[in-house]
Amino acid sequence: MMNNVIRLEPLYKKRVWGGRKLQTLFNRQLPNDVDLIGESWDIVDREEAQSLVIDGEMEDKSLNELWTNHKESVLELIFHRLTGSLC
Repeated sequence: MMNNVIRLEPLYKKRVWGGRKLQTLFNRQLPNDVDLIGESWDIVDREEAQSLVIDGEMEDKSLNELWTNHKESVLELIFHRLTGSLC
């Protein structure tokens, strides 16, 4: 079974209405090279944008890869978190 938590790297999107308030309001570590961050995609599975696992045994795997190739492990983790029991 996978780790108890799957942590994903957020994708910060540059937008004309953006700024850096995510850093102060939510204690986010924002990239230094972008000033106008208008959106944070915390969980995304799109063709052009993928959330990546940031640690553990599934590190660097995309959300799509997790669901496509490790669906049973992901569902076990969700079941365990919802019920407090092991599969």
